[in-house]
Amino acid sequence: GRQGVKLTERMKQYLAAHSPDTDAAQFRDNYLDLVVSSLADRLRVTGFTVPGEAPVSVTDGGTTREEPGPFAQFAADTWATNRGDALQLRVHDTAIALGDSFVIVEWDAVRHIPALHFNAPGLVRMHYDPANVMQPLFATKLWDISMPSGGKSTRLNVYHPNRIERYIRSGTLLGGRWREFADDDLPAVIPCTMDGTLTGEPVGILVVHFSNNPVGMSAYGRSEMSEAIPLQRAINKVVIDALRVADAQGWPQRWATGVTVGAGDLDADPGSIWEVTESEAKVGQLEPASPEGAIALLTKFEDDLAVVTRTPISAFRATDISGESRKVAEAPLVKKAEKRQTQFGNSWEDVQVRAARLGIANGVLTGELPPTGYATTWAEAESRPAELDHILSVNAKQGLSTQQRLREYGYTDEEIERILDEREAEADDLEAMMGDAMDAGRGGGGAFGGGAPGPRQQRREAAQQGT
Repeated sequence: GRQGVKLTERMKQYLAAHSPDTDAAQFRDNYLDLVVSSLADRLRVTGFTVPGEAPVSVTDGGTTREEPGPFAQFAADTWATNRGDALQLRVHDTAIALGDSFVIVEWDAVRHIPALHFNAPGLVRMHYDPANVMQPLFATKLWDISMPSGGKSTRLNVYHPNRIERYIRSGTLLGGRWREFADDDLPAVIPCTMDGTLTGEPVGILVVHFSNNPVGMSAYGRSEMSEAIPLQRAINKVVIDALRVADAQGWPQRWATGVTVGAGDLDADPGSIWEVTESEAKVGQLEPASPEGAIALLTKFEDDLAVVTRTPISAFRATDISGESRKVAEAPLVKKAEKRQTQFGNSWEDVQVRAARLGIANGVLTGELPPTGYATTWAEAESRPAELDHILSVNAKQGLSTQQRLREYGYTDEEIERILDEREAEADDLEAMMGDAMDAGRGGGGAFGGGAPGPRQQRREAAQQGT
């Protein structure tokens, strides 16, 4: 709701924009949420596979079936117990909106499973090798806590590949002195190795970074809203200007000069009549201002926003387009979603690798993860599968004509006519070619009639002749 548009007192009243704490307007026409959600809605993890792991054959009642190998099954169980379907929504939405998000992997000693925790970028930071931005060195998590004795302190965890260091500082302001933090549950330094010692094989940094579309030498991502914010501000300005015009000039305004009036003499209520007796009196009317200019400008900004963010214009305003046209309009968004699937998919695979290594270190998973690691599987980013399901259900109906089936698929009558004409033309061309081939082989009057016009063409010719 925060914006730079200045409001009059009356506008603050009818937009409910006044607040005892701030003069920032609460009114908003939020396109940025659509930019984020349009992309996030196309990112849905459906599971994980281990390319280098053979499936397990299970025989039950004389029937043999193949089930996932132990590491693939462990990933599925980890995802299910941590409610990965909901977890991924928080992770993806935050990374798309803010540029980055994080998942911290911990071992749940009570349930004997890996625990996956979402963390926002305001708390966590990954620190990378300056010479190689793809190589993380360690991660930090900084947050405030309330002390039993009152007051607040600041906690800091440092995640190294082979250990977690825990610190605390009195107060929440900078300048306090850090000291090691231990409590009844955990020591100040927690080994993070396969054998539980500080000198063992490292499990790896238990913080996984989800970076949204990083570029150049930066490992950190960018918000999908960054390029759209200037246009959103312009949209706010146009919308509020249009409301201002509608409030001040949205109806005819009558005027009078040379008239001596008292209270209520020149009311503009329905059914009221002005009566003036002065010989020099003049009356008139100002026509209401048209909102068309503001609407046209708003439409242009919507189009610009769609281009800049590669979001279909149908996300910003209602459109009536066919299935094929919708596919073309969504193509840039689909490409963007597929790119994020690669970036976020690598991070989810790192999460599962950390979880599997913790499972091995804690004795609930045996063996060694194949070098190929995990592969993330995603739901299709393109909206095509839903359309195909729809047309299959339509085709399953009995008694529907081809035209009606195409109509329910979303094609216009003009497009349906063109499709049927093309199908008939293709059939005529095929018939003619086959007839020529038969003529060449038999030496006489072809078996397929020599390319007579199709029934649709015959009906059109008859209609033109009035028969």
